[in-house]
Amino acid sequence: MSLFLFSAIFINALSLVIIARQKNKGFSIYGVIGVGTFIIMSGLTINFFVSENPILLNFSALLWFLIIVGFLFEVIGLVKKSIPIQLLGASLHLFIVFPTIFSIGIILLIVAIAELLGALFFFFNNRRSPLPNAH
Repeated sequence: MSLFLFSAIFINALSLVIIARQKNKGFSIYGVIGVGTFIIMSGLTINFFVSENPILLNFSALLWFLIIVGFLFEVIGLVKKSIPIQLLGASLHLFIVFPTIFSIGIILLIVAIAELLGALFFFFNNRRSPLPNAH
């Protein structure tokens, strides 16, 4: 089950790499937010494995905040057609799957998979070059 936590951190790191490699935008506010979420998710994961009373399982307001921020990232990512922002939203939702697996975790897993598929769609759509003219 902790595979969800590590997968979410990996997806977040992947989005940071994509943000850093964008030549026209550089490391923008989304990069700062991505680094912040990476630090939060890493810290909560370490706390989960080390602490007898993990924060991740005891504060529902934190979980709801991360869910709402994930949906906010997803909406911004869809409007701007930005792959890294969508990956940030997917990583947050995938991160929340583990502590909420018995309530809304399955729904969040489906949402995270849909977000990842949307990011893949935008990725392949951006890579496709137009066909040359037949003239």
